[in-house]
Amino acid sequence: MRRSDSDPQPPAAESACRTAGSGPNGSVMVRVWALPGAARAGIEGVRDGYLRVRVTAGAHEGRANEALCRLLAQRAGMPRTAVSVVRGQRSRRKLVRIDAADPGAVVESLCASG
Repeated sequence: MRRSDSDPQPPAAESACRTAGSGPNGSVMVRVWALPGAARAGIEGVRDGYLRVRVTAGAHEGRANEALCRLLAQRAGMPRTAVSVVRGQRSRRKLVRIDAADPGAVVESLCASG
């Protein structure tokens, strides 16, 4: 089915945060493009279906992954233990799981940050 030009497009942030969908037990799966070794940490926004996240830690011995999980947990208002890298531990492209009682609120808080 083709989409017409008059059909409303979903907001870019919403589509990126919902790209991977919901996981088991109320978890949210988010596709992340990690940018390690940045001057400042933060959520940059959405590009090509990935939530782009800058972390100051370098990609050495899992430090960037730990910093990424800490940053996402902080922005989502969740404890650090609720965030984990499911796939892509040694890649910039990652699949991150966030365990949450209210997945919708987590998606809103992360996507609004960018």
